[in-house]
Amino acid sequence: MFTCRKELEELMGLKHPRKVLIEEASEAPRAAERFFRGIYSEPEKLRRSLGELQKETNTILELLGFRRSRLREWQNELPSAAREAQDYIKESSMELIARHERASLAEARVLKMLQEQEVVELFPVEEEVLGRWSPDRIVLFPSVIEKIALLLKLSNDGLTKVILVHFMAHELIQAGEDRDKRTWGRKDLAGEGVETLVHYYSNLFYRCCQYKELGLIESALVKYLPAAGRDGRQLQDLSREQVSAAMIFWRRQANLSLKEVLAYLDEFS
Repeated sequence: MFTCRKELEELMGLKHPRKVLIEEASEAPRAAERFFRGIYSEPEKLRRSLGELQKETNTILELLGFRRSRLREWQNELPSAAREAQDYIKESSMELIARHERASLAEARVLKMLQEQEVVELFPVEEEVLGRWSPDRIVLFPSVIEKIALLLKLSNDGLTKVILVHFMAHELIQAGEDRDKRTWGRKDLAGEGVETLVHYYSNLFYRCCQYKELGLIESALVKYLPAAGRDGRQLQDLSREQVSAAMIFWRRQANLSLKEVLAYLDEFS
């Protein structure tokens, strides 16, 4: 299993007091069922286009059926007039070409619609469908991760590692001890502040440990996660030391938001 705990602890200035057990669940949670069904942004329009393609396909098969019967008759008993047979073969061939062209256009419309179907209909991806964590345990859902990797055209192995880093950052922020042996002192267990810091430290981990590919996967995945915490611009101009100080102070406060802590930091820096 990919390990990232030690590096994250060093980057975040936090240390988990216990061993964290990492497991993979054999079954997907009920909340992930939608990822295994076909969900389309315009299902009725797609059904109509499929119906048109079926209709055009049927006209080709119908003409081919008549043509096959006629040719079989002539094979058993040659046509009474050669010109009649010649005209029929030419006309039916031209009609086949015309019907095939119509079917090709209908097929192109269907393929275009299938290609344009936005997987955003399946999103945002809530964390609980990827896995779950408690203070000393992380459980991943491999079947869901594999399906999302397929939908987003990402490496399954890479996405699994990114999600593990994501959960481990959560673990450390909310269960790790700082240098003063202080732990989580807030009332809220989730929200924008947590996600902002998780994404910040995840990306810092990829940069410092030279996991470029995982950083790219993280950037692709974050677009489909809930909006809270996506915007990390408030941390961009801060040094690692400033972010660490803000994070440690913020963890100890029951009610102050991360934005408020950063505002205080900016005011007195």
